[in-house]
Amino acid sequence: MRVILLQDIKSLGKRGDVKNVTDGYARNFLLPRNLVKPATPAAEKELESERAKLEKQLQELKTELENIENATAGEPLTFQVRVGEKGEVFGAVGVREIQEKLVEKFPKLQSVDLRVKADHIREVGRREIAVMAGLHALPVGRQAARQGVEGKITIEVSPSTNKTA
Repeated sequence: MRVILLQDIKSLGKRGDVKNVTDGYARNFLLPRNLVKPATPAAEKELESERAKLEKQLQELKTELENIENATAGEPLTFQVRVGEKGEVFGAVGVREIQEKLVEKFPKLQSVDLRVKADHIREVGRREIAVMAGLHALPVGRQAARQGVEGKITIEVSPSTNKTA
């Protein structure tokens, strides 16, 4: 029996794959647990249209991320931290702050799963940070397969201008 996997199955394949399995395995194990659905021509056509839609969304996301890379290269996202008289930094720029400023400056990122690949930044200066913008694909069952694109943004951490004692 031909089936479409609705979840990753370790011994069988990845979500969205079309596989041939024995009738008994499909009827008695896979179908009752909602791990697969029968690969009818209509279901396969629906799967292909979902894949095409996902590819289009990923391409649009990649273009948007490239635009953001170019924009932040020219005008980086700026953050201010408190700095002591000897140059020691008293604050840090966290991942959440970077995500919030990115979404604030580029509202199209609100609808994607945005991940910043950096720890707390405790140094003054300009740097590039890796980001991942992902989509939740094929929303079937409890899990959603994530697909996305990676890029780099430029941020600048500068000393705070106001002095507090």
